[in-house]
This record gives sequence, C-alpha cells and structure tokens, in this order.
Amino acid sequence: MTARVEWLPLGHVTHGYRRVFVVYENGILRHVINFAHMPYESVFRVKQLATTERVDDPSLWWGLSVIAKLVSDGTLISSENPETADDGYLQIRPQVPSYDELLPLSVYRGAVEKNALCLPLDRTSQCEQEGIYGGHPTHQ
Repeated sequence: MTARVEWLPLGHVTHGYRRVFVVYENGILRHVINFAHMPYESVFRVKQLATTERVDDPSLWWGLSVIAKLVSDGTLISSENPETADDGYLQIRPQVPSYDELLPLSVYRGAVEKNALCLPLDRTSQCEQEGIYGGHPTHQ
C-alpha cells in the first residue's frame, strides 16, 4: 500500500504562497490539501535551513515534509482517521519547521525529479522499487 503525493504549480496569495497537494492512496484520489498561506518570510526561513545546499523551491520542500508527516502519523489515511473531511479537502496552515522536521534533501530532490513523492503505508510497499520513496525523518 502506498500514498503518492503530487502537487499543482505554485500559487501566490497576499504576502505569501499557496501550495496545493493531491494525495492518492493505492492509486485512488483521497485528499486535496491546500496550504494557505505560507508567508514569504517563513518560506525564506525554510530556504535558509538548507544551509550550503541549494533548494530551488523551499515552499515545495516544506509542503512535502508536512504531507509526509501527516501520512506517517495516519492523519491522512481515512481508515485510521475517520475525522478527515468526507470530500477529502483539507486546508492547513503549516508552522515553520526545524531542519529535523524536513524531508532529507535527497528525498526532496528525487520527488522533484519524478514529479511525485511516494510514501509507504506498509512494509510491502513498492515505493522503493519505484525510486520515489520518501518518509518523514522522524518516522523512519
């Protein structure tokens, strides 16, 4: 069982960014998640966390990290969290993370290259075979 995360192009709102993510569970659309608003200053702080590494889109790195945590926590898996919206739409205002809360840069870059992030929901997942595996660093 896998969760596959895709994203829409970056949007802009007053004084910040808007990110929309689409989460599929075993190939079935489960959630559309709107991160609004991601203030410019907060996104810049996330970019600074990369230190010497270059991150072209820190809002995407931050957003994918939040999604990975929500999936690993069971928040986005309907069978484990019956409180999620019936229509699958969630609006979340993420808090500025610490470096330890972000996906490893290698996982982020792999997701960008493949235009998707695949997260295992169990040990028999094919995510690793697909080469787009990612997991939240605090849950690996």
